[in-house]
Amino acid sequence: MSKHRPTPEEDQQRQHHQEVNAQHELEQHEVQEVLNFLKRYGRTITAVAAALAIAFMAFQFFRVRARKMERAAQTTLVNGTGIQDWQRVAEDYPDTGAAPLAGLAIAREHYNNGSVDQAREWYNRFLEKHPDHELAPVGEMGLAHCMEADGDYEAAAERYGQLADRFPEHYIAPLCLLGRGRCFEELGRLDQARDAYRKLRDHPDFEADWGARAEAELMRLDD
Repeated sequence: MSKHRPTPEEDQQRQHHQEVNAQHELEQHEVQEVLNFLKRYGRTITAVAAALAIAFMAFQFFRVRARKMERAAQTTLVNGTGIQDWQRVAEDYPDTGAAPLAGLAIAREHYNNGSVDQAREWYNRFLEKHPDHELAPVGEMGLAHCMEADGDYEAAAERYGQLADRFPEHYIAPLCLLGRGRCFEELGRLDQARDAYRKLRDHPDFEADWGARAEAELMRLDD
């Protein structure tokens, strides 16, 4: 049995979880330092210093609260089993790092369930809220998938081609070239489909598996 290879979304979830844990340890250390300071110098501390200490403690309170929300969102995201759980993350913890990942998970699940309109809505929501997110290309590819699922092969082929050109080193690039080839096949434009598969086959930076997949598609078209 082949070993499961985590998706980029799963890798980011794991990395985010590790960062939250590290921040939690740091904040506990900082709060303890302030408490030790007040305990040690509480009787001699000046009014100005006391005000500064109180302000710092207030800042720490809100930061700790934000960290707690981050941990709660991360836990719900990782342990979630479906749209309802992920929607809680997206709507109850919108300012956390887990929220955009939850939005993508919801969109993908709607698409897998055949709810293309809802998938499109969540992909658009993700891109509107997080246009510069490192997974934004995934959201854009999701919209191309929705176009293809709707039978709008012309628009989907155009979008796939644009994404492959804009993000040539992103992992979506070979997927977009495959999608572009599929759409041209549906349109009966086999020469353009072959061009997409050749571009996938000949790309120097893609893994060999993609080249083999493209070669198989070309052989199928030539039969």
